[in-house]
Amino acid sequence: MRKWVLGWVVALVCVFCAAGMPAQAVQPAVSVNVPASTVLGGADGPTAVFVSESSPDDDATPTPAPTAAPVHNPDISLEVTLGYDGLLVFSRWMPSVATVTNHGPDFEGMLGVNVFVSQEEYDRYEIPLTLASGATKQVSLPIRPMINQDMYAFELVDGEGLVVAETRVSPAHVATPSSVYVGLLSDTPAALGYFTQRASSTDTLRGETWTTVALDAETFPDSDSLLSTFQVLVVDGVDVRTLRDEQQEALRAWLLEGGIVIVSGGAKAAAGWPFFSQWTGLEAGVPTEQPDITPALLAYAGLREDSADSDIWLSSLPAQSALIASGTQGILRLDSAGNGLIFTAAFDLSGKPITAWRPVASLWPHIFRQSIPDVYAQLADKASGNYYDNTYYQADSLMYGMAVEQTPRGLVVLGVLCAFLLLAGFGAYLVLRRFDRREWMWVAVPVLAMVFVGVLMLLGDRIGMSTPIALTTTRVTLDDTGTQTQTFLGVASGEQDALTVSTGQDDGSLQWLSQDYYYDDGSLADSLFRPLSRRVCYRFGETPDVTLSRNEPWQAQYFTLTNATPFEGDLEVRLWMEADGMHGEAVNNTPYLLEDCVLVTGFGYCAAGDLLPGQRAELALLDTGESFDYSSEDFSFTSGLLYSPASFSAGSSSYNPMVFGYGESLSSFLHAAFQQSSDDSARWQQSLQQALALQYNDSQTWDFYNSRALYLFFAFSDQFGRFDVSINGEPAERTAHYAVLGTQATFEPIGPEGDVFFPQQVIPCEVVEYLGPDEKPRPAEDEEATFESRYISLQETMAVRFVLPEYGRYDISIMSLSAYTYDSMPTLSLYNNDTQAWDEQPLLNIAWEGSDWAPYIDAEGAIYLRLEPSEGASQYDGMYVPVISLKGQVKDDA
Repeated sequence: MRKWVLGWVVALVCVFCAAGMPAQAVQPAVSVNVPASTVLGGADGPTAVFVSESSPDDDATPTPAPTAAPVHNPDISLEVTLGYDGLLVFSRWMPSVATVTNHGPDFEGMLGVNVFVSQEEYDRYEIPLTLASGATKQVSLPIRPMINQDMYAFELVDGEGLVVAETRVSPAHVATPSSVYVGLLSDTPAALGYFTQRASSTDTLRGETWTTVALDAETFPDSDSLLSTFQVLVVDGVDVRTLRDEQQEALRAWLLEGGIVIVSGGAKAAAGWPFFSQWTGLEAGVPTEQPDITPALLAYAGLREDSADSDIWLSSLPAQSALIASGTQGILRLDSAGNGLIFTAAFDLSGKPITAWRPVASLWPHIFRQSIPDVYAQLADKASGNYYDNTYYQADSLMYGMAVEQTPRGLVVLGVLCAFLLLAGFGAYLVLRRFDRREWMWVAVPVLAMVFVGVLMLLGDRIGMSTPIALTTTRVTLDDTGTQTQTFLGVASGEQDALTVSTGQDDGSLQWLSQDYYYDDGSLADSLFRPLSRRVCYRFGETPDVTLSRNEPWQAQYFTLTNATPFEGDLEVRLWMEADGMHGEAVNNTPYLLEDCVLVTGFGYCAAGDLLPGQRAELALLDTGESFDYSSEDFSFTSGLLYSPASFSAGSSSYNPMVFGYGESLSSFLHAAFQQSSDDSARWQQSLQQALALQYNDSQTWDFYNSRALYLFFAFSDQFGRFDVSINGEPAERTAHYAVLGTQATFEPIGPEGDVFFPQQVIPCEVVEYLGPDEKPRPAEDEEATFESRYISLQETMAVRFVLPEYGRYDISIMSLSAYTYDSMPTLSLYNNDTQAWDEQPLLNIAWEGSDWAPYIDAEGAIYLRLEPSEGASQYDGMYVPVISLKGQVKDDA
């Protein structure tokens, strides 16, 4: 009996262990072979260490002793140009160009370099190289430096892994990534030095630096990953059409993805304008001499400086379509190209009198602040993002909970286990009892267990449960700046060896995501260290791939792609107010089926279901007049209800009249939208919540005291953003994919039924010139300034105004003015146009009917406010920017 019980115990342990094992046997942990290292240094030598592949002995161990000079080969000449004229920028993709001459027999191998990422680890960059005898070839190898590294050892490695030639290059300059980099594609780049902005400049948005880099036909990047180093490109006197095809294509892709180009005019228009005419429609004519244009530039930029007082040669530019004009002559024009922007100047950027005009050093940051404030803010955010990159977190969040469909979903395994129990339990017992050999049960059960272990092992291999997994997701954001696309790849494998991933995309498009980020404490600049552990290898060429040297079994590895399949079409979402609440429509102008569409606001949500290509869906958030007990255990949100009607009454003077703080409202309604949804759509809930947070977390909508109403529309699909993935040279078979599309709905304050509603922060608050207690303020002569920050530092009396859009077209039923402060309360006064005096108000929040507002609205629809700091207020006191909202009805005769 004991033997029988023991046999069953052993058998069950074997079977259940086999059922939980992958088909391939788990190998014991192995250490990755560390190649021999070459250490440069000593009393008089450079302080840097380079890891080399030169040792053919796999068992070789690194030595701390300095070695001899670099590998020299008389048959091969190797010269390398590093970065842009010796400049390397940390955390950005940088070029390295190698010129290789072969004086010996035909060569086939690899050009590679090790780039340090820490004291312990380095990354490897390689590109295949084939060179005939007597030939010379120029090879471009992108690298991404992360820390101070005195020298870079570029190696030619033959087919057997031996280093046959080597050269060592030191950067002339290194720079941090927290700058706006401006590429100068010019025949006279020195004349454009005024684009450089020093740190903490009062001209730039946040005191960020602008760093200029001179480019020419040889150094201009030939891939969008390299060109992504630059946020701004100045084209001056160089015909882009003369660049190589791959350089033109890189520029086109970079521009459409959000780059900013400034094109020179005047005598340089004939060279610069033609390439961009496909977006601008401009043709370069014959320049003509015109009067001084600098007063118009100063007025637009808001600079109080002296004009150049000199005539200038200008290209013909229509004034009616210009951003800045003087009479009938356009001076500067702004056009869009995809997500990118093109500034076309009628004047020569590098010619006189512009370059001799002192205020030109402050001109372009102010033009950006006036013409593209949101894009400029994103530019500054992107620069600081190189320090605090959260791309890994985005990929992990968007892929959390994604399921890979299994076939046959474990039913076969369950059937095998049932067959074992049947045979080993009942079958074996009945057979052995018939032959009166029941004592053999302790042998029969383990033998059958071993047989079924083998069956399970074979089954696991056949049904693919041990094969690698590839998850792909695409996040598309449609906004005022165009289409923003992010594509992520997640890979998991049971292997412990190196993991190679390929997508067949262009060079530099696939990038492995790590949880580290750039930092520079200066501690590595002058110390001898030698990273011995390879982290990742980027191999470029016709079939680029990324290889991780160490892989934890079934641990997710994340990648991002920059050249994924483009998104086609648009999603049009409109909203307006009617008597019973908010109404709207969503139109699918894409070729894709959009699933589980939902409108999410801070006031409620509306599920729109699925949308076929070209299909239209009606949206509504209705005010039923009922009150809600949010604290009740039985309470739950319902689609299509308006939960904060006070926000749309314009009668509430609250600075934030929503149900909750804005971010909390969005999350609550978003959760409710999928908590009550079907099982099929519930799979999107986690991903959608993450998409919401990631897409709009950088905006100000998450601040409790910012009641700007964003209306967000989301949809899912598995029909766009797909791409093929290979893992260790084999196509990935176990895959899952989804894409999330997010856009901001357009709110129309004047609806089709004549209902008028302007929410808070739709009507901007403008700074005006305060002329004293006895006069009406007036707009600033040189600009109409809106607040770049939501908080006013109120150190002295100031005046602001609101200009009601299309004033006179509608009757105002009620309008509210709201302000808020943490500090001592300032005094708010309204300018009375009837009495031509200031009327002091007891509170910062006002809600009046239209007739009560009439004396304070002038013929232009402007309302003027005076803000006075309280007595005893400190220099740090201030208040939030006032906001205004109104509700009314279009006039019958309008």
